[in-house]
Amino acid sequence: MADSAGASSGMATAAAAADAYVASTVAAHPVVVFSKTYCPYCSMAKEALATSAKSVVDAPTPHIVELDLREDGAAVQAALARLTRRRTVPNVFVGGTTVGGGDDVAALSRSGVLKQMLRAAPETLSAANAAAAAKAVKASSGSGAAAPGGASPAKAVKGGISAAATASDTCAAPSAATPAKDAATSPSGLRTVLFGAGCFWGVELAFARVRGVVETTAGYAGGSSKNPSYSSVCGGATGHAEVVRVVHDPAVVSLKDLLKVFADRHDPTVANRVGNDVGTQYRSAVYVETDAEADEVRAWAAKVAAKRHKPVTTEIRTGVPFWAAEESHQRYLEKRGQVATKGATARIRCYG
Repeated sequence: MADSAGASSGMATAAAAADAYVASTVAAHPVVVFSKTYCPYCSMAKEALATSAKSVVDAPTPHIVELDLREDGAAVQAALARLTRRRTVPNVFVGGTTVGGGDDVAALSRSGVLKQMLRAAPETLSAANAAAAAKAVKASSGSGAAAPGGASPAKAVKGGISAAATASDTCAAPSAATPAKDAATSPSGLRTVLFGAGCFWGVELAFARVRGVVETTAGYAGGSSKNPSYSSVCGGATGHAEVVRVVHDPAVVSLKDLLKVFADRHDPTVANRVGNDVGTQYRSAVYVETDAEADEVRAWAAKVAAKRHKPVTTEIRTGVPFWAAEESHQRYLEKRGQVATKGATARIRCYG
């Protein structure tokens, strides 16, 4: 028993050391690639970074960590899996945030997004480190522990946005979202609406293209549990729907106009299903800030029902808490090369 306890203690110590190493490495370098010397996908990621860096003045030099050359390589890879839910290499961080593996980085490079990320990486990393330091100070006063590497656990934001923890892109991997505000505190002059119309990847891209929409965030709303994760929402036990938080300027784009985009993304007369996605997390929903806005949405629903001769299933509520999804789900399709510019009309292709 003593030997077993000693082994367990040693494993825990090694895991803690690996976690600390990953966190400190990510915090110290604007670009980090956790790699293996023989891995072709790692080479792909490095080449994509090098290609994008050619167009960026003073692009940060990637800090390469070859796990197969380290004695603690297996422990570091396990630490990365705990942090990002990616169990394979490469694992690439830009500005303190994981951006995925070889295919992900290559797609970002092709779309031009990686250049923008590299330009902003030093500033983004400084902001992430400052936020992590503030979080640690707050935690030391008894309000909770900071997440490793500056990643933050899910917070509920009433209509607001908070930084999301990293996560996998599949329902199979558990992870935490970001605490929310409810849909009741828009910035001055702006309005906020939460739209649920199936998988939030395509919904976010559709609204991001709309002129007058100043901010979109994928997340969860409408359920009873706090700090939901993608996997828990996919499991259906939380009661949350996948939604997109849309902050818009009503002087440029009205709620009526946004409802047209919403209706184009799904059939609001079908309950708990959009295409091949089935479950309460894919339900049709519009969560607004005021009773007047809710009345406007109900009037829209009545017109749709009358036109289609079917009842509209859209859930319409006010003041619903919103939880920002994990960072890996934010701008998911844009990161993979689909156009998000205002007014774009290219077909939105949904894929995992």
